[in-house]
Amino acid sequence: TIRWIGPRAHALIVMLYFTLASCIVSLASSLLIPSIGGLIWPHTLLQWGLLLGVGISGFGTQYFLTLGLQIEKAGRAANMLYTQMIFALAWELIVWGTTPGWGSLVGSGCILGSAIWVGMKKAERADIAKVRAVDEEVGLMSGRVEGEEGGG
Repeated sequence: TIRWIGPRAHALIVMLYFTLASCIVSLASSLLIPSIGGLIWPHTLLQWGLLLGVGISGFGTQYFLTLGLQIEKAGRAANMLYTQMIFALAWELIVWGTTPGWGSLVGSGCILGSAIWVGMKKAERADIAKVRAVDEEVGLMSGRVEGEEGGG
């Protein structure tokens, strides 16, 4: 949808509607589903700082993601989104010092392997299409007989 909208709407407008919908759903869920625990506000300055950091990081991520989806083809942009798993697993190890479980590693491997396989198949199909696109109809349109040399 973002790609279809393209440059007709600024990325911030697209983000505004997404954020508005997310806020409405989140607020309604917090108030109407008792198992969530309701609204919980930060108590310390550190918690407020962390919340601010998450907000600024999330805004930047969403803004640049929306811009990228508006500019680039959806398939290529989606493949780039898969790299966030690599970064998440790396940061989990570097920052938190925890090794992801086998389930996370197998799932990530399946998703990344599938993305690589699809990318390779698309490249293979493009090469086949180039070979087939030897303009079979040019002979009919050019007025030249096949095998005839000469320019014109």
